[in-house]
Order: sequence, then structure tokens, then C-alpha cells
Amino acid sequence: MKIVDMHCDTLMKGWNVPGKALYDAPDFSINFKLLKGNQSFVQFFAMYLRRDIDGNLRDIDEAYEILGGMHKYYTEQMELNKYLIRPAYSVSDILKNKEEGLMS
Repeated sequence: MKIVDMHCDTLMKGWNVPGKALYDAPDFSINFKLLKGNQSFVQFFAMYLRRDIDGNLRDIDEAYEILGGMHKYYTEQMELNKYLIRPAYSVSDILKNKEEGLMS
């Protein structure tokens, strides 16, 4: 069965642990090795900010740093694992990746 996971906060975890590989991180809810083994088809990666302890929005500079770090982690991990998974920005990208035996 092909699986599409619509939400995943793994990027926050990866950004918080510099050098952590997304290929086979055993302490992450998902990793690329698990996705491939489970015949996953599409994985949505979420980048979001939690409010601080008091429920307030974060400072804009802090928010920019966090989101930038998560995006950098995402792009690095996608590049390192491009033989397994590629970004998709449209249905046609998903179908092209599928034809090439890749996850999106």
C-alpha cells in the first residue's frame, strides 16, 4: 500500500540536533529508511514555530533563525538522499518521482 503522510515535525527535531542524519535517525518518528521500507509515497514536512512557554509569539529574529535553520536542514537532507526522495511542488512532480522510483 502506498502511504501519504500529511504532517511531520521531524525537521524541528533534526534542526535541534546538528549533524543528525535523516536517513536512519532511530530516535525520530520517521526517517527516509523507514519511509522507503514502508513503501511511503509522499511525505509532507512541516516547518512551524511553537509559542514560548507563556503562550506568546516568538521574537521575529528568533523565528527567522529557527525557520531558516529548519529549511537548511531540509535542503541538506534532501540533497544527501536524492537517490531516495525528491521535493515535489506539483502533482506532475510527484508522478515523475514515482516513475523514477523515488518518494516525494
